[in-house]
Amino acid sequence: DNNDELQQRSLVAFRAAVPTNLFLVRDERVDDKGVDLALEAKAGDRFTNIRAQVQLKPTAARGG
Repeated sequence: DNNDELQQRSLVAFRAAVPTNLFLVRDERVDDKGVDLALEAKAGDRFTNIRAQVQLKPTAARGG
């Protein structure tokens, strides 16, 4: 449906905006409790286990 398409587009756009040399993006939608993704900070080529949760709320653009 339209909401699913908007969510997929939001996930793609968010992933494209995150610098992969600084963060690992993990999909957290297995048991969806509102968290869509988790970001883990990197230090060089190492993972730090410093994480942040991401919840996306896509909305349709409205024409005027």
